[in-house]
Amino acid sequence: MSAKFTSKINIPSVNQNNGTVEPSKFPLFKNWNRETTMEKLLAGLLAEMKANKNLAQPADGDMY
Repeated sequence: MSAKFTSKINIPSVNQNNGTVEPSKFPLFKNWNRETTMEKLLAGLLAEMKANKNLAQPADGDMY
C-alpha cells in the first residue's frame, strides 16, 4: 500500500521532496494488514494533521 499527496503539506510522515507518505513514519503503513481500509488510512492522516496543526504549511496551490 502507498499514498502520495499532490498538494504540498507539512506533516512528519510525508516526504517533502515528492509528497509520498513514508511507511517508516506512518504507523498505519508499518502495521498494515488486510483489515486496513481507505477510511482508516484517511482517518490516520487526518489525526496526524490535527496533531501537527501548528507546523507551518506551504502556500495554497503549491504542488509536488
